[in-house]
Amino acid sequence: MTDAPNKIRLDSWRWGSAFFAVFLVLVFAWGIGIPIRRVFLEGSPTTLHWISLGTGAIAALSFLALSVRAVLEFFLSVRVGVAVLVYFLLGSTAAVVVHPREPDKYLDPRLTLEQREEKHYEDFAWATSYFLYHCQHPYGIGMPNYPVPVQAQKTLERVGARYGPRIARQEESGMKTATNGSIKTGQIRQFMENNESWLRGLYRFCTFTQLNGTATGKGAWSSDWFTALMGLLGIVVFTNTFRRGAAKAAADAGRSGDPALGGFLRRLPGAMAADAKTLIGLERIGFTMSHLGVLTALVGGLYSRANEQRGIAQLSVDPSDRDRFPQQSYQFSLYSGRSHYFGTGGQPDFAVKLAGFRADYRDVLDLEFIDDPKPKTLPTYRFFEIWKGRQIGLNYAPMHGMEEKGSSKSLASLLSGEPEPKTVVRVLEHWPRANVRFELRTREEGEPAKHALEEQGPAVRLGIEQTSMQMAFSQLMFAGEADLHTLDQVPGIRVRLEGARNAAEQRDRCLAPFEGERFGTLEIYTETDTPEEPTRLVGSGDVRVGETFNIEAHGGKSQFKITRALNDAREMPRPDGSFVRPYESMPQEVVAPTAVGALVEITSPDGKRGALWITDGMTGARPEDALYLGGKRYWVVVHADPWRAPARERYRLVVAPGLPAMLAHVGTREEPTAMEPGANATLAGGLTLKLEERADRPSIVPRIEPIPGDPDDDQHFFDASRPPAVKVEIQGEKGREEFVLAATTLADSALAQGNLRIRIFENRADMPREWKSKLEFLDLVDGKWEPRPDATTTIRVNDYAYYRGYRFFQTDANAKFPGYSGVGVVYDPGIEWAMGGMWLIVFGVAYAFLLKPLLLRSTVR
Repeated sequence: MTDAPNKIRLDSWRWGSAFFAVFLVLVFAWGIGIPIRRVFLEGSPTTLHWISLGTGAIAALSFLALSVRAVLEFFLSVRVGVAVLVYFLLGSTAAVVVHPREPDKYLDPRLTLEQREEKHYEDFAWATSYFLYHCQHPYGIGMPNYPVPVQAQKTLERVGARYGPRIARQEESGMKTATNGSIKTGQIRQFMENNESWLRGLYRFCTFTQLNGTATGKGAWSSDWFTALMGLLGIVVFTNTFRRGAAKAAADAGRSGDPALGGFLRRLPGAMAADAKTLIGLERIGFTMSHLGVLTALVGGLYSRANEQRGIAQLSVDPSDRDRFPQQSYQFSLYSGRSHYFGTGGQPDFAVKLAGFRADYRDVLDLEFIDDPKPKTLPTYRFFEIWKGRQIGLNYAPMHGMEEKGSSKSLASLLSGEPEPKTVVRVLEHWPRANVRFELRTREEGEPAKHALEEQGPAVRLGIEQTSMQMAFSQLMFAGEADLHTLDQVPGIRVRLEGARNAAEQRDRCLAPFEGERFGTLEIYTETDTPEEPTRLVGSGDVRVGETFNIEAHGGKSQFKITRALNDAREMPRPDGSFVRPYESMPQEVVAPTAVGALVEITSPDGKRGALWITDGMTGARPEDALYLGGKRYWVVVHADPWRAPARERYRLVVAPGLPAMLAHVGTREEPTAMEPGANATLAGGLTLKLEERADRPSIVPRIEPIPGDPDDDQHFFDASRPPAVKVEIQGEKGREEFVLAATTLADSALAQGNLRIRIFENRADMPREWKSKLEFLDLVDGKWEPRPDATTTIRVNDYAYYRGYRFFQTDANAKFPGYSGVGVVYDPGIEWAMGGMWLIVFGVAYAFLLKPLLLRSTVR
């Protein structure tokens, strides 16, 4: 028995030893895992990383050479494999309990690394505090539990009488949740403030140990130590697959007196070949397939981990979003915040264009009783999702026991009963997409206006056509509405509609001189100490280059000077991530006033200077838009003036009752041109203007028809100009009424039963029902990106598109930017190996437990 000491003792490992050994291997792997990532994966090594990597590799090889028997006993033990799986379970638990980093949430290139890291910490601190707060209050013990405020009793009673007891009960529950939730949120915030130093220390520890993920990956699953677990599991599965052969090679080396690593390695191939013959028999083929499947999946996972690219392409089909998102790009943003080409080399292999996008939100009816008190915020209990056949009960009959209005007895009686509705709204038809056109006609004498817009003076519909620019559209214009009296879409040309009372005034308006050029108006506000008036106007004037505004700021005088002004001040992203204003170098008179902006140079009371771009549409009340002067916040707001903004040519179309419309070329001596409906006029630059319709006392009549075919087909789905529509019937005390409404201005509402306003809209505050992107792939041909034939595809949530090894999927939509699409991008070259391994596991297990018993039984017989 002289060879006894040289045997591989497969049963020598205890459970404690197995877990401790795996832990040591993980610590070592984690220690050299970061240098490996820095040196080989991220390409940003330091001298310390190289030293760590070299030292770790030498230590590992030395231990393997000197302690081959201990290493074999470790990897051939089944207990070690179980220990690895337990660590997998613990790691997965940590990935769930510890709030993961969300790298995709902070892809704004304008954020610094420090700002992004601070946002990661804020998310971590809130999630951890929320979790610990609820651990301290199991089953709600000790949490706030306040009833509905007494002042809300009358509101709930009215809601129940109008919309029914069920809605009132929901509203009561919501009030309780909001009241108690705000108190609970305050307590959690207080916990965060009291424990900020401890939470920051915990965050630093979790970041250091990668329990919350890495800079480019989400959760502990992306950590280096989890990768080490995958590698360790692969080694254990591999060695246990050839367990007999490896043990025989070690034993043979020991018996021959050559127990070192070299002797073992020389005998290993022959021993494993002999062992492999037994792996393909009926007895062990299921075992072989399942182990081979695990190895294949792990190899695929590790290969993907080393080569994968994950990020998002932020694109938009809306030209007004070009300052934020391009329509096509040959690169995408990695979750680390860096940009990466589509391709595996140093140059882009292809580009992606967003050919179409639309988010289809749920269609909702807003049912409002106009004689109810106006709420401070729009209540959601008035919202009812639309589907064909839905019936909504309203205006419930008074109930018994409600003599004491506003009392708790009255409220309880209402919420517990089931009265009958006196008004019923029925959805007869629901069209996800509809054709909507508006007829412009003149109201009869005494006929009231249905919309406030109809009271804004005369209205016309103008048709615009310019062959050279391939431009053709029509526009409805109202003389008294500031946002609708000027046609400004044609670069360099403005047409303004004005109303006159008689022929003399009509001619005077036609010959009136131009008021003077300006881009718009600028207003300066400051914060106040009174809640009734939180901001106060301290300065205003025209937006012109060189214009100066002096205000008395806190701490002294401050100066605001306009140094630049543009008709279109939008920024557009460059390939390198920087931004440029492409219209800044163009003559402003040929640029349409799409996003008027001004560069304002600000001199503070202490003499310091700074500059700030202000664009029309920026919200002046947002805290992030404020600037500080003398310790107080100030806001600068620009309002565009499209009519007076720089332009080459201007025209006035003046309408007077009973007279032809007169078209005047402003600033010239040309005689005005009379125009009747249907007449054409040729403007500067070859632009043709047609007076299609005219009404001095306008009435707008919508005509709504469902589109033919399937509204979810791509040809209809991506057409955002076709709104949803609904046909409703209202049965009430005043009889039966029927309305057809569409979710677009002037066609979205109606008044029924004298006091019930019905409105249809798309609920953009909720998640979309469906959203899709149409992607077009382009190749570089003669220095230009050209679309590939038949390389257009549609993606949606959970419906991928594959192109040149990349997967594209729909990941994001934003109601504030209807044309924006967040396209998830994944380059995962090992996914096919991983999926193949999963199938091998399935077949191996099925064979071992289902087919093998039947085959062996027939063999025995």
